[in-house]
Amino acid sequence: MASMTLAQRQQFAEVANRADERRKIREDRLKGQSNNKSVVKASNSTGNQNMPLMKKLFQFCKQHIVI
Repeated sequence: MASMTLAQRQQFAEVANRADERRKIREDRLKGQSNNKSVVKASNSTGNQNMPLMKKLFQFCKQHIVI
């Protein structure tokens, strides 16, 4: 770094800053995907509570009764 000119140091800093921005965007995107997965799991677990009684009974029979 000490042997670099001012212009070279500025260019180096710009490239490093762009790389850091891309890294942050990628991390935010990955966090968003993990949050979406937890939302889907939560909606699936609450879906059973809103299910009509007959549908619950039908699913129970399909799982536990061998015809």
